[in-house]
Amino acid sequence: MQCFAEILSIEDNYAVVSINEETWNLPLGILPENSRPGDIIQLQAGFCPFQTLDRMK
Repeated sequence: MQCFAEILSIEDNYAVVSINEETWNLPLGILPENSRPGDIIQLQAGFCPFQTLDRMK
């Protein structure tokens, strides 16, 4: 899944972003370096079933 998010503000430990007209708090580690309010970023998420994670041990 891919989506676009607008960075609304950057706080001490998280960034507030807008995705599909809803606001979310994201950890700063997800953002590219030098991100600032007003930037548009593309996020990509995937699904990894627990069974797969168990096999990786």
